Amino acid sequence: MGKNYRYPPNRLFRAKASRQPRLAVTVFCEGTRTEPAYIRAFASEHGNMLVDVHIGDTFGTPITLVDAAVEFRRRRRRRQKDSFEKNDQVWIACDCDQHPQLKRAFDKARANDIGVAFSNPCVEVWAYLHFSDHDKPLGRHEMQKQLSMTMPAYDRDNNKEFDYEQMKDGYHDAVRRAERMEQRRLEQRDPLGNPYTSFYKLTRLIYENGKKL
Repeated sequence: MGKNYRYPPNRLFRAKASRQPRLAVTVFCEGTRTEPAYIRAFASEHGNMLVDVHIGDTFGTPITLVDAAVEFRRRRRRRQKDSFEKNDQVWIACDCDQHPQLKRAFDKARANDIGVAFSNPCVEVWAYLHFSDHDKPLGRHEMQKQLSMTMPAYDRDNNKEFDYEQMKDGYHDAVRRAERMEQRRLEQRDPLGNPYTSFYKLTRLIYENGKKL
């Protein structure tokens, strides 16, 4: 898998805005379809021309994403010219999926101020929380199957993109459920245990900076 650290070209908001964006967010995703498609849809609805969202052009394991994010941030900072660029944030979005070097990846992300949207066992946990609470440990394939029964357009075998239109009305419920899930894992002293998702932190960043003032 080759790495390419050039500035991601797929800008979501190319139209001329009456106000300058106050936040730029670049997200390096593990997969090439599920997370990028959802992030683009969410940002398109909630960015409100105040948040400029990019999907990084490196995909892969968490440590690969963190390495790419750190290098991207280093190069980006060398080109900073104004206060807007100083508000840039860089994130990774990844699953548990028995990846090696998870701790190393998260430690490096924390040391370099890289945000982490992490889901255990998979990002489908975040999607499912839009419809119902959940606190049962499941494997990746079990979680995907459970989501497919709730979201008919989601096909775990052929099309893993989420049905954003079906999800969007449940966003605030999903955030509350994810926060409660996170608190339960902390109480169990298993902060990233199954099930868990911090994907809501990335969406909240976009939502709170993009909402109308």
